[in-house]
Amino acid sequence: MKGEVEMSIEKEEEEEEEEGGVPYYWSGPKSYYEIGVVRIGDRIIETTTSDYHFVVKKWLRYIDRNYRKRRGPLVAGLAVFRGLPRPPCWSWRKPSGSPSNPNSPIRAIALCLGGSHCLLYQDDGYYDFRTPQGLNDFLSNRNLAVVGIGVKRDAERLAAEWGIHVAHPVELRTLAARAFGEEQVWKANLVRGRIMIKGLGLEKLAELVLDGMKVGTKPARVVEKDWGEETQNEHIMYATRDAFLCFEIGLRCLKKIGHRT
Repeated sequence: MKGEVEMSIEKEEEEEEEEGGVPYYWSGPKSYYEIGVVRIGDRIIETTTSDYHFVVKKWLRYIDRNYRKRRGPLVAGLAVFRGLPRPPCWSWRKPSGSPSNPNSPIRAIALCLGGSHCLLYQDDGYYDFRTPQGLNDFLSNRNLAVVGIGVKRDAERLAAEWGIHVAHPVELRTLAARAFGEEQVWKANLVRGRIMIKGLGLEKLAELVLDGMKVGTKPARVVEKDWGEETQNEHIMYATRDAFLCFEIGLRCLKKIGHRT
């Protein structure tokens, strides 16, 4: 595959998709959700962005109907995004630190199913955060393999911070090592006179697993995005990309090691 794959995003106009007389999404104001079409090479992913529980629940119900009937393990790609800690409501001080720090609180998650649909759910920003029950019910299914980089740590943080139980998290690099060999995924590097073993990042995993697919490095302005603040199209596009790649890499590896999908 020559060169990097191109990416783009377009926002869809508000429409209702009816199935058996039931709208796909709640037919209220467009401010409750946004739908974007993200193109990654020749693949098209519909991404729904919302911070409302009932939209998430309807999205999961709609998508879930298409995957429960499939044989073999269900697969979901998961990417989490962090933000700065919120100061107490009475404090005038601005939070400090780096949003990308692994110890920063989770502010958003992207979930990809089927390689064609993605949900981007954001913390609603209120101090009395409530667990999105629909997500909890969906991710607590042990038949659902939730794949991602560092996903086991992310699952622990989601349980502690959001009250969400991820029943079957599967580390993407471990899965890729089983499918393609340890030496292909874990690389030795000399750092300050010491040999350090480091696993491939998401972009390099995509190149290894997805037939040489080349995806560009995420810009620093996106890496350091505070996901507790408003998102722009670029942020949604890269969040979709991360969840999509996790799904595609995980699915390809499961097929290679002999799981029925």
